[in-house]
Amino acid sequence: MDVAVQWISLSWGKAARGGPLATRRNACPVGLPLPDHPQPFTHRVVMSQWGDFEPRSRIETALPPEDVVALVDLGDRLAVWFTLLRKERMRPRYVLRNQYIRLTVHSRETTESQWIWKRDTFNIAYGPVSGETFLLPPNHVV
Repeated sequence: MDVAVQWISLSWGKAARGGPLATRRNACPVGLPLPDHPQPFTHRVVMSQWGDFEPRSRIETALPPEDVVALVDLGDRLAVWFTLLRKERMRPRYVLRNQYIRLTVHSRETTESQWIWKRDTFNIAYGPVSGETFLLPPNHVV
């Protein structure tokens, strides 16, 4: 399957909700250069307040699990279900060959000592990709 997924996870605490840390958080990219790797693959990138918002990345040779995003190659287009969102679960989005879609999800969770805010961005390309694919504007935004 000619699919590349870039999953960028950004997390922060109360200190980064305002001031200089919020400025740094807001400057975090929603698309990064892709590594050269055979498709399909997932480029996982994690950035956090506690890591000074520096990107740490790894390549996974598998696509994300279906409870996060389900992908079906229909030959002329890719059907994408963002299953982590209940309201989106039943409505697929379609990506044509040589295009990509971007979804951004905001959430919040609690630990024993603090709230943690998160922004997960999914960039999903169908067809051959280059390193700059996700640096260009997406064809579809959800």
